Amino acid sequence: LSVAQEAYRTGLSELGLEDPHDARWRALKDGKLRGDLELVMVGVADPKGIVREVVRALGERATSLVFAPEELRGEFDELGGVLTEAWKERDVPVAIEDWHVVDKPVDQAAKAMDLIAGFKGEFSAEQLTIGVCDEEIAPFLDRRLAEVGCSARHGRGIPAAGTTVAQLLDATARHLERPRFPSLAVLLRHPDLEPVVSAPCDLKARDSAECLDEYYNRHLPDRVDGEWLRDAKGAGDEVAALHASLGVVLGELSSKERRPLCEWTGPLRAYLETVYAEVELRPDVEAERVLISALTLVGREIGEVEALPQELGEREVLAHEALELVSRALSSASIPPAQPTFGMPTIDLLGWLELSLDDAQAVIVTGWNEGHVPESIQGHPFLPESLREVLKLSTNGDRLARDAYVATLLANRREVAFLSGRRSIEGEPRLPSRLAFHRPEVECVERAQRMIADTGDGRVAPSTEPLPAPVLPESATPKVIDTMSVTDFKAFMDSPYAYYLRRVLKFDTTDDTARELSPLTCGSLTHHGLEKFGE
Repeated sequence: LSVAQEAYRTGLSELGLEDPHDARWRALKDGKLRGDLELVMVGVADPKGIVREVVRALGERATSLVFAPEELRGEFDELGGVLTEAWKERDVPVAIEDWHVVDKPVDQAAKAMDLIAGFKGEFSAEQLTIGVCDEEIAPFLDRRLAEVGCSARHGRGIPAAGTTVAQLLDATARHLERPRFPSLAVLLRHPDLEPVVSAPCDLKARDSAECLDEYYNRHLPDRVDGEWLRDAKGAGDEVAALHASLGVVLGELSSKERRPLCEWTGPLRAYLETVYAEVELRPDVEAERVLISALTLVGREIGEVEALPQELGEREVLAHEALELVSRALSSASIPPAQPTFGMPTIDLLGWLELSLDDAQAVIVTGWNEGHVPESIQGHPFLPESLREVLKLSTNGDRLARDAYVATLLANRREVAFLSGRRSIEGEPRLPSRLAFHRPEVECVERAQRMIADTGDGRVAPSTEPLPAPVLPESATPKVIDTMSVTDFKAFMDSPYAYYLRRVLKFDTTDDTARELSPLTCGSLTHHGLEKFGE
């Protein structure tokens, strides 16, 4: 690692550049801090690395504000950071009635709404904050809040890597790197690209995904080399047309040649312009605002590639490598949250470390599970705990102490609730945060019983209100049933509606999950081979 780092620094130096972190350390070492600089740290519970050195160098010009009773002054160091040994075993004043255990993320969202309803309008939306320690809970909170006419505002913003533009770049790079049918199917299903590619193709009023799935299940293709099997149903012709149309949209990106990195920016801009040129985008529509911001970020990253020093910009790469470079740059970017809409109640969704500085009177913390609070790093290949301590980097003990302090601050809010889940969205078992058991031993048994309590499947009890009868779609041109086979009677008695869809309208389900020929297709193939042999 040291050799690699020195090679990196040497390469930057030859280009007249310097790593910003190295530049900060050098400025600190050379005493180049501004003489008029005043620093105030507010609620910085675990200052590390260069922050500590800057504060020490500033001396009396630095002030640290700590939120804690005066009698706890001895549990913080001279810079205002929590003392790990003092806090990592400290009791956390989270009452058991404020700790709730449910099953899955969807149940945590439902429980959060029940708790808000229990406030009986005592707090406005602006006086409420929901903490999101586990991001997989956020979509369920969004949906439940929308159902009651409330907006969710994500304080940390929207990760750029999750936008459709970033996903398009990622899917395109994967297919260009290794053109296989699965990667082709993923790319052609992209909602922004699919209309552009399928527009010039004659799909006989069929969906492109249907054509891809039908072709895949009949032929189980692997490589994409431009050769397509034709059959009586015409799926091969349709997939061939889609593939050819994709090549036109990709333009020069479909080239297999190596080019200087800076020469790929033009084809990449042309590709994005082809996909998005005709899309109408309105800044006042949230999904379209996000797309505008994502395209702006991509444009900025492409501009940075164009501005690279000549020695880097002329390095020859393949098209997919240029796309991957832009995609990686987006992985650390985020899109600011939308401003609250006038007249629309808005509740902030904040991360764990932002909660302690939020002034909401009522706080509901979701995802209060081990691995998220506190976050633990186990078995790091280069920086194990023992080495992290020597290098004065954050250790698992430091994070535990910091989170114990944050939980103590939150526990003193006017209204507070901590929600832990028993299972993830995939059904994997989850443990509650160990901070839930930072209590006197006599309380821990009751808390353990709450976590493993036999409550059926652990989900929030369903509402007793009768659900409205579902409205089933009907055929615009219904068909009269005048004959039925004997075996149809059982299907009809099981479900007349399902019988009508399957046996009368001949509807079926298809996907591209097969990894071998189905018995029916294998039998047809065998019969066809024997027929040709006989002829």
